[in-house]
Amino acid sequence: MWRKFIVLIAVSAATLIAAEIALRLAGYTPGKVIYSPWVKEIPKEKVSLLHGFATDSNGIFKADERAKKWIDSAIAAQAKNQNFFTDRSTKPWQVHEVYSLYYEALNMIHGRVKNPLQAAYSQLIIKETRNDIEQALIDYVHHPVNEEGFRSIRFKDYTSAKKKVLLLGDSFTWGHSAYDITNSFADILLSRGYAVYNTGISGADPAQYLAIAQKYIPLLRPDVVIVNFYSGNDVIYFDRKPEPYQPLFYTTNAGNIIAQPQHRYFTTADSAYQFAMACSYIPKRTPFNKLCSRTVASTFLWKLVSMTGYLNTIPVGYDAYFDEAQKEERTTPTANEELLAIQQIAKKSNARCEVVFIPETKRWNKLSTPTDYRGLADSIAIVIPQPITLAHYKKEDGHFNNEGHQVYADFLEQLINR
Repeated sequence: MWRKFIVLIAVSAATLIAAEIALRLAGYTPGKVIYSPWVKEIPKEKVSLLHGFATDSNGIFKADERAKKWIDSAIAAQAKNQNFFTDRSTKPWQVHEVYSLYYEALNMIHGRVKNPLQAAYSQLIIKETRNDIEQALIDYVHHPVNEEGFRSIRFKDYTSAKKKVLLLGDSFTWGHSAYDITNSFADILLSRGYAVYNTGISGADPAQYLAIAQKYIPLLRPDVVIVNFYSGNDVIYFDRKPEPYQPLFYTTNAGNIIAQPQHRYFTTADSAYQFAMACSYIPKRTPFNKLCSRTVASTFLWKLVSMTGYLNTIPVGYDAYFDEAQKEERTTPTANEELLAIQQIAKKSNARCEVVFIPETKRWNKLSTPTDYRGLADSIAIVIPQPITLAHYKKEDGHFNNEGHQVYADFLEQLINR
């Protein structure tokens, strides 16, 4: 009997050791509970800002004017060079998502991509005379960031467009994960003759959508305003007030670091990064926490127990920050008021406003619905894009794949003309 007991213990210990080694080889670290695909861990003294995004005096986050000038000059220098070649790299100090637009545009100009926008461009570039929206498409290909800092046609009136459409949104609307980016749903709609004012910016939130609506709806007077509401990060239970020149997130060599993870800004990239790293590890507050931090297996155990709510998960040194955040936490999302305000602004300018719910991918191969989020849309009509399924997302990052952008563009066109 004792021999069986000893054998059982030995086998169990060997299994645990083997599992621990396998988990570590797979990239798991003892004590680490959050692995973000957007933020990598580097020595804090080596964190540095990259260039590409900026915030204006209205607190609106967008592409930096200096980045636009660099992109325009890079495109102009190679627009007539049929032997142009790029390895799709950008310089270490540049935000790839912004600066890479120059080679996306050159691939379009030289016919190295095949998508609806390129087809429209190829037909229009040989026309002797073009109307204003056709010329806007040509200009957009050669100048992919407009004067206002958005990946869009110029913000002006277009009398020849089928309809004028203002798109509000985040990385989905920017065109993230479309390959190439000119295959995004905003560009597909543009190729069909709509004046698409695309204000999508990666990482944006309903507070930014409202700030954009307040500034641009009265100026542009669109026929339709579409809020592309992504449930993955647009459902927020803390108020965020856009502040002049304060970035929404810090773009660094470690990734995009949110500047206001709760409701108070971290005013430097270093402090935001340190907070993000502190939240990624078990806080060593108690003997139990310290013990669980020693192995990967016990770290998984701690993470499971923490879901019960009985453990203090606040990082050491941030008690006051979380105390203040808890005081400001809401029972309903801030989007309820922000979306309603956008609809009212649109109504004053005689524009129809539609809020389209872009689901996030969840466990067990499911897409989210508005009812998954506490208090969302109690008084706001939200449109569900029924054609969208799990097959329309990239598994790597949860954004639309090319087929998803195509299907979503078709859906929006029906919505625009409804």
